[in-house]
Amino acid sequence: MKLLFENWRQYLTEVSFAAAREILNSKGTIKIIKNYEYLADEGTESPRNTHRHHDNFKQWLLFAIPDDITDNQKGTALLWLRGLAKKDEELAKAMITHTKNNTRIRGNLETFFHHQRFFPHQDLMQIKSIDDLNQMADEAKEDIEAHRQTQISNVNLIDDGTTFLSGGWNKEIPPANVVDKMTPEEQRELLKDLSTVPGKGGWVIMEIHNKAASCFHGTADWCTAQPSLDYFEDYYKPTDPLFIFQRVPDIDKDRPQFLQRGHKAHPGGEEKYQFHYGTKSFMDAGDHFVDNETWNQLHNLLMQTAAPEKYPVVQNHHYYMVAEDRESSPEELDAIAKNPDVPGSVKTRIARNPATSLETLEYLSRSDNSFIKRAVQLNSTIDMGLTIELFVNNPTDSLIHQRGIHDIYDFVGDGRLSDEQANQIIDNVKKARLEQRGDSPVLFEHKIKIRIKR
Repeated sequence: MKLLFENWRQYLTEVSFAAAREILNSKGTIKIIKNYEYLADEGTESPRNTHRHHDNFKQWLLFAIPDDITDNQKGTALLWLRGLAKKDEELAKAMITHTKNNTRIRGNLETFFHHQRFFPHQDLMQIKSIDDLNQMADEAKEDIEAHRQTQISNVNLIDDGTTFLSGGWNKEIPPANVVDKMTPEEQRELLKDLSTVPGKGGWVIMEIHNKAASCFHGTADWCTAQPSLDYFEDYYKPTDPLFIFQRVPDIDKDRPQFLQRGHKAHPGGEEKYQFHYGTKSFMDAGDHFVDNETWNQLHNLLMQTAAPEKYPVVQNHHYYMVAEDRESSPEELDAIAKNPDVPGSVKTRIARNPATSLETLEYLSRSDNSFIKRAVQLNSTIDMGLTIELFVNNPTDSLIHQRGIHDIYDFVGDGRLSDEQANQIIDNVKKARLEQRGDSPVLFEHKIKIRIKR
């Protein structure tokens, strides 16, 4: 019996994420949902909707699983959380109704799997509650950071991997040939006095190009800053580096407001953030996604450096932001739309944006990119002239053709086109389709018969 139990525990710790996800659709999981609905029926909550409640439950659980852990660890974490919900009706309710924040849980699960040896229980299944996990993670942070610092010693690599966009080192680093002769202990002593000094606006902004620099400038919560882990290589590319922002706020003025926004400060007291544009990972010191206000502030600071010119991934992300923003000026949208270096996906978003001027929409409608032209057709500010022009000039694009027919009907219905004008437009488009597609007129007439009713 003991052997069977141990084998079962081994299965729990090695279950794949895919297998664990299947359990979320099991009868046992549905029973958790039904139990919640049974208890809710006794109160004043909304009527049963098992399908919606089940989806909410799965969404909560899946978001609580960190990305930067192994597949089996994801499976174990998912089974652990689902097991807690099965035992705790109030927790299950909080998961289903999304009234319990799972961001902290997500971060602490990542901390647990990256640093299990610093936890009193190294088997997640032995941890009895989410509160226990959170408390253990908080208590382990100091030891984790202390150990992490002992692994950082190569001064040359740290210097080589740090490119300052704003600010710099607090002192000159000895030449490489001098550092090479130092022992790791001597290098660590040197690093104890090495820090950064801010540049414009009180910020240090750095490009990070190797793991040594990431570990030195990072925090214990960032997987990219762990000497014993390989996640830095999963993120970093020479054309898409990590960016670290660092600022020591005024304790009496800035820091309380910063903390009120929900961000965690680095143990040293400074604000610290890590951005990676390729994966859209924009994190604070505690490895939580920053809010929109903070993101805009830091992104705009980065745009004032050499980064957008050096790295298209940064510039293109800025273009996406402007293209999606309904408050962007028509002039700014026009300039981006006419820039030949801007990706078509950005121009497609500009074509959808109601803030885009009609002149720019006309320019985009002549693009060779069918997605851009289709987006122009869907723009709420497009006028009748451009609508008809798109319809006539793109006879073989099935989506533009289908929408164009409906637009023509609408123009007749509201009196902007007569029946004769509408029929003439449709006949011209039909002829163009025949010429470009080479269809038989008889066959084509059989496939679609489009006429405006008189």
